[in-house]
Order: sequence, then structure tokens, then C-alpha cells
Amino acid sequence: MAKKEGGIAGKTFADYWKVIQLPVIVLIGWAVLQTAGAVASPMLYGALGTIGMLIGLLAFLYIGWTGFKTHKFDLAQSAVAGAIAAAISGIVSFILSIIVFAAIGSTLVGAAGLMGYGAPAALTGGILMTAFVIGGIVSLIVGAIVGAILAAIGAIAAQNMK
Repeated sequence: MAKKEGGIAGKTFADYWKVIQLPVIVLIGWAVLQTAGAVASPMLYGALGTIGMLIGLLAFLYIGWTGFKTHKFDLAQSAVAGAIAAAISGIVSFILSIIVFAAIGSTLVGAAGLMGYGAPAALTGGILMTAFVIGGIVSLIVGAIVGAILAAIGAIAAQNMK
């Protein structure tokens, strides 16, 4: 079988999507559930976050495993699939987090304004939102790297299991 030219690591986005579709849907669904938990209760949000880390770990290992076993990806292609999945799910999670932060943050700033802390509270809210956005961008980059590493580990495990 001839190797495909173009794309990323010799595969097109459609090739990667076949591998990452189910895990990305699971990760995004979990992000929506976790966001609802954040609105409902901080304790629920913490518990869902802990479970979410385990789901993320399993999702990226699954991507590497199925990429290698089912779709005949090599190690680099499995890692790229993990990075793409992390980027897609990370962007959606980041958008959901911004929505929750904006809703909760505006409530806190409004309450502070009622207590006579209007301008300082608004300034603090702006600073927090800026830090939140910068942190989100950094976490997307780190998430893609971690997703690639975990998918590569999944591919190595699949390669070593005959």
C-alpha cells in the first residue's frame, strides 16, 4: 500500500478523524457535564474534574492503541492524532470555561459593586479574565503535548501486545 502524501505525518485530517472521533465526542460530552457541575456545585465540579482526568487518560491511550492496531498508524501518526484530539476537545472545554467564568465573574463583580467596591472589583475581574485566557492558551499547548505523549504510549502498548 502506497504511503499518502500531504497532510500531517502522511495522513489527512479525515484519516485522523476516523481515529479520534469517538474519544473527542466523549471528552467534549464530559466537558459539558463538568461545566454543568461547575454551575451546580463547586464540590461536584471537583469530583467530576478528578473523574475527567481518568477519562482523558483512557481516551488518549485508546487513540494511540486504535490508531496503531485498527488504522495502521505508526507511532508519530498516533501521537499527532492524540495532539489533534487534545486541541479540539481543549478548545471546546476552554470556551465552556470562559462562559462559566464570565457568568460567575460578572455576578461577583456585580455583588462587589453593590457593596461599594465597583471600580476595583471591575479591574480585578478584568485582570482575572486576562490571566484566565492566557492560562487557557498555555493549557491548550500543554494539553496537545500531553495528548500526543499519551497516544504514543497507547501505540507503543499496542505494538508490544501481539
